Amino acid sequence: MAVQSILSSGELLCYFSKVGKDGYRPSECYVPTVENDWFKAPEGSTPGDIVMAKSCDGKLLCEVRLPPEARPGQICKVEFMGYTVPPVDVFVAGVCLFTLNCQGPAFASARRCDSCFAFMLAAGDDGPVKLATKWNKRALAPAGMSLMAAMMRSDPARRPTIGECLASAWFASLDGNAASLVRACADGVVPSPAAVGETGP
Repeated sequence: MAVQSILSSGELLCYFSKVGKDGYRPSECYVPTVENDWFKAPEGSTPGDIVMAKSCDGKLLCEVRLPPEARPGQICKVEFMGYTVPPVDVFVAGVCLFTLNCQGPAFASARRCDSCFAFMLAAGDDGPVKLATKWNKRALAPAGMSLMAAMMRSDPARRPTIGECLASAWFASLDGNAASLVRACADGVVPSPAAVGETGP
């Protein structure tokens, strides 16, 4: 599915409806209804912050704006912020990388009720790596595992940008046309179909 992600002014568009398949969709895409707008303010947060927060029933994790009366650790009525597209794309690409490496999906749904996703949340930034290790799956090179884990962070604000992903040390070993394609994408140049075909076996 393709959507417009940015206005000509440079402002990112926000969306509120679920998109894509459950096994690839990040948690911020599960925007609750207005009736479920009581969330716990995260520790270290301040009033007015836009943060990833848990719903008071503990089932959802999404991006919200805290009200002026918000206090860390307390339940408050929040404003839903929806989600922007670029961090979602990065997360989905990270899930694809995990699936290809582990020959299976990381989770059925990026919600706290999913045991595998809950395991990754509890493990922090190394969640995807620890899940792959738990399943005795082969590991990518350290730089590849680090990139995959960063792309699958639950907080969209902490995921690398697409450019930062393409600048990863994991791609340093590429040569020839493959390396040229990565550099072109990092520079915002869309390679031609012919150029992509030249990278095949």
